Amino acid sequence: MTTRKKVKAPRATGTEPAAVAPVDETVKSEAVAAEVPDAGTETEEKVKEKKGKKGKKSKSCTGVWNVEMKGPYGWESIAMAFMRNGEYLAAGPHHYSVGSYKQDGNNLEISITVTQHGELRTIFGRKSAGKMQITAKCKIDKDKIIGTSRAKGIKNFDVMSRLSKVGSLK
Repeated sequence: MTTRKKVKAPRATGTEPAAVAPVDETVKSEAVAAEVPDAGTETEEKVKEKKGKKGKKSKSCTGVWNVEMKGPYGWESIAMAFMRNGEYLAAGPHHYSVGSYKQDGNNLEISITVTQHGELRTIFGRKSAGKMQITAKCKIDKDKIIGTSRAKGIKNFDVMSRLSKVGSLK
């Protein structure tokens, strides 16, 4: 919409209008809109993705992690894990793990296949060179992930696991 406004020129005297300038309201509103960021661009899904169930921003599990398992003699460092975009890769001196993870707020579920090689050791009550399916259900707390791991097909042998962040993958 175009309206006309009376504008006094710098040299105009008294109440005489010096010029009449057209003002285009659509151009004016577009210019104002360009200066103000759109607060409604984030969808509700994106907000939920960033926040946990209690409305707090969830911690990211992307990064490099020291993996520990609790055994009869306390916590033992067993591997270094790399987690990014739902992919989990880890290795220790005598095993490697490949799998995935799903994060929901501060809840984390890791599903991996562990393959031992070289010097075998007992894990989850078994000493085997074959592949073992393991699922861990964890909570993310700052730069720590704490939970319980369970091997597929082995009942009543849950093992506490703890991951400590040691680096980023940026």
